[in-house]
Amino acid sequence: MKVLQISPSPPEYLGGLAHYTKFLSKYLGENNVQVDLLCSTLTKEGTLYENFSKNFRVIKNKCYAFADNDNILKLKNPVFNVLTYLLRHGKKYDIIHVHSYIYFSTIQTFFYKLFFGRKIPLILHLHGILEDHVAQTTNKFEKLLFLFKKYFYDLTIGKIMFKKADAVFSVSKEDLLISHDVFKVNFKDKRKTFYIPNAIDPEKFKRLSNLKRKFIGYINRLSSYSGIDLFLELIEKKNKIKRIKEFLKIGKEQYLPKVKKLLKNILLCFMNKYRMMKWLIIITCVPLLL
Repeated sequence: MKVLQISPSPPEYLGGLAHYTKFLSKYLGENNVQVDLLCSTLTKEGTLYENFSKNFRVIKNKCYAFADNDNILKLKNPVFNVLTYLLRHGKKYDIIHVHSYIYFSTIQTFFYKLFFGRKIPLILHLHGILEDHVAQTTNKFEKLLFLFKKYFYDLTIGKIMFKKADAVFSVSKEDLLISHDVFKVNFKDKRKTFYIPNAIDPEKFKRLSNLKRKFIGYINRLSSYSGIDLFLELIEKKNKIKRIKEFLKIGKEQYLPKVKKLLKNILLCFMNKYRMMKWLIIITCVPLLL
């Protein structure tokens, strides 16, 4: 079997979606499934090919716009060419597996499915962002984007994607329930929707018997759609949590000033992902960083 994974982010990118597709492709390859991962370089570089293993190859196409937030609009939606590759090579794959429904790469994939690759099974994999975040965000531009998504994108392009996908995977049970209401899609055949949670390698997590300090941790972007509002709500109720008096937050985004203001008297360490190793060394010495 030969599978094509399509994701906006390259495997080395520090993000949940990139991490997920990298290890999914890796483990499929180890089980004798040939996997190609089509993604963006997130730069203006040309097409790059990398062989991760015998059955796992990465194809990176250059990014024409919105490269990793390096743009005026600060959009996390890189524009790179997926359609040309699908027109040339799409029919050699047994399954096309595209990740998240909000990216330009996903739109191109479904365009190919509708007009050129109807016989090829297409899996749409949800990675969050189905909730209504319009009222939660305080950033005006972000609010405008969520309004566009809610009242136009979801009701047109999003709805078509859900109807035309041969199967829908989700890392969240709630997202599958929300999709029924948002996209007005009646999944009569329960075999079309599948809940597949994020996985971990238990061998990488060892219980430390001599651990004296305990934290409630949150590693994600400081934004409403990443759940920082729920984390702040948890901290406000910290007095009800026994033995845990310290919170560790790793991330950086627009909510940083708000979080700092709310947590003046709580040990909360903010870590910029680009300087993570440096702060890990001194995190026990400084109560509030960055």
